Amino acid sequence: MPPRARKPVIRTCVVCHQPQPKMGLLRIVRTPLGEAQMDPTGKRAGRGAYVCSREECRTGPRAQKQLSRALGIPVESELLSSWFEGTS
Repeated sequence: MPPRARKPVIRTCVVCHQPQPKMGLLRIVRTPLGEAQMDPTGKRAGRGAYVCSREECRTGPRAQKQLSRALGIPVESELLSSWFEGTS
């Protein structure tokens, strides 16, 4: 019997609330020390939130507010924009 094909893992962007495959989203993590960091591997320990690659979801006050709310800590807008400079 051939092996079963895996279903794609679906996650939701915290800004636009659109479900997408996990591989197409960027994960931001609140570390156990209370810092917000980018998680390119998707395996770091801590509370995670996913953001899609749309411009509206990567920049602006709504993105900052939704990420801060999802992670439970304030996320600075400068930090947010620096994360996404290389992913455009």
